[in-house]
Amino acid sequence: MYTKKLWTLILIFIPFLAKTADPVSTPDERKKIEWLPVLETSNPDESPVRTLRFQGGSYNEDFLPEYVQTVKLNSNSSSIQATLSSVETDILRESNLILHPEKIGTEFKIETSVVYRKKVPFASVRILPIRKNKNGPGYRWRNVTTGKCKITS
Repeated sequence: MYTKKLWTLILIFIPFLAKTADPVSTPDERKKIEWLPVLETSNPDESPVRTLRFQGGSYNEDFLPEYVQTVKLNSNSSSIQATLSSVETDILRESNLILHPEKIGTEFKIETSVVYRKKVPFASVRILPIRKNKNGPGYRWRNVTTGKCKITS
């Protein structure tokens, strides 16, 4: 009898606890992007293709590497935001490998979306860790080496 009452109370209070809980919990830790040497691939009938890359990166439609982070959300989350902080950059020496430099601005490009896997919502954050830096005459390209990504909803 006591167990049945306890379970009834737990089931009543679970929805209230779920609504007050933080829907996204991302650890506040620095992420390091380990840039690797340029990847060169070639087909017998074509000239070699050279691309930028880093450890664990995936590629976008412009053959640029992106950092992707996926975090499980509570079921009541419908929108998310991501911010970068404590970012350290380095000079991007292979800027000639950027196919469409006009698409890249002076801020790091961050795209967020809520995706579902087996009806469970996840925060998906894609970051292009390359940007222009107007520092003196002309543009210099920068790439992220370390930083923090905070996801909120």
